Amino acid sequence: MKGCWIAYVEHDIHHGLRSSQVVLVRKSDGTIAYRGFANDEG
Repeated sequence: MKGCWIAYVEHDIHHGLRSSQVVLVRKSDGTIAYRGFANDEG
């Protein structure tokens, strides 16, 4: 994660506990390093 910006994706609909959706963007060139879930539910 070092060298990346972290963006949390928010949804309008919340159905109980669930993992946050995140996008990691490389600061060096703006490409997507990771797009998925943070596994932080609970």
